[in-house]
Amino acid sequence: MTFSKPNRFLLVMMPIVAALFLLAFLACSKKEKEPEVIKIGAILPLTGQLGYIGQEEKNAFDMALRDLDEKTRSKFRLICTDSKGIPKEGVALFNKLVSIDDAKIIITSLSAVTNSILPIAVRNDIVLLAITIQPNITDNKNNVFRIWPNSLDEWRLLLNYIKGSDLKNLGLYYSAGDFGLMAKEFFEKELPKIGRTLVYAEMVKIGQADVASLIVKHKYENIDGALIICYPGDARNIVRKMRENKIEVPILSYLTFTYDFLRKSVAKEAEGTVFTCPSYSLHKSRNLRSREFAQEYLKLYKKEPNWNAAFSYDLMAFIIKALEDYKGPLHKEALIEELEKLKHLEGVTGIIRIKPDHDSEVSLDMAVLRDGKMTPLSKE
Repeated sequence: MTFSKPNRFLLVMMPIVAALFLLAFLACSKKEKEPEVIKIGAILPLTGQLGYIGQEEKNAFDMALRDLDEKTRSKFRLICTDSKGIPKEGVALFNKLVSIDDAKIIITSLSAVTNSILPIAVRNDIVLLAITIQPNITDNKNNVFRIWPNSLDEWRLLLNYIKGSDLKNLGLYYSAGDFGLMAKEFFEKELPKIGRTLVYAEMVKIGQADVASLIVKHKYENIDGALIICYPGDARNIVRKMRENKIEVPILSYLTFTYDFLRKSVAKEAEGTVFTCPSYSLHKSRNLRSREFAQEYLKLYKKEPNWNAAFSYDLMAFIIKALEDYKGPLHKEALIEELEKLKHLEGVTGIIRIKPDHDSEVSLDMAVLRDGKMTPLSKE
């Protein structure tokens, strides 16, 4: 049988066209198998009374992503939002990030905001990393992780210090909200066990303008020490009003006194204050990675990084290290499985151990305020 020229042309071209279709199909298939971009939504207090906290966190997140090579960085997209430190704002942002922006991982900052979002995240199986020092934040929550200090560890350090001191009767000022109530309950329960008395406990609203009334009503109470578990601005006001009312007892506190503006604003009034802090705050110059981080942060943002920035950098590093080589589907179970594989992180803050309950162990220390500066209590 013979074929006309057009037919012969078709016979020649058909294999070529088929091959081109096959190549196109394979190319499309290969493209479809490329890993999805992992969207990370961050709900931070970028403005408002606690805006200085959120700005440090955002700076560190941006820096951690900037330090990646271009290929790895292209796998992640950070979407930062401003809760203003208001819980209901945080909830609205969470809903938007999940339903509209399709964020697969959410980072929340501040205890009050985190507590408002937690039940929604748990109910909807959203992976959440909590920036909060509130105890027990990951308990019985399979989708929640914390790469951050835990105040329960701080309170135990303070309790041990009190046990070894001459302080017998203490007053307590604590922040409004779940975190503050947990502090109150801890000291109410634990101080009697070491032969100490909690004479009074006063709740302080965040940004409360008039703290004088809280101080004055206890002016003549028989205390020989005051515990302050409040945000930096509130702690500053309490210290000033205590001293104005001639209440000269020693002050004990937690990592709120790591903030430079607080220490400088009450350097004289709070001289000798004993407080807990991440070891990073006292010893960052000893560690090469810590020094390099601090130098780069200073170069980029024209200010020294607090521990808050350092732990934010490590939190983002945790996400990146756990997921940078992952190429599977971005559903909750798979993401949790990958995050759980990372048992420890050598971060700029030191070694962070991630526990089976998704909480973390970080290195903490005790400091004392001298001339507005933090110095190790061990050197006293």
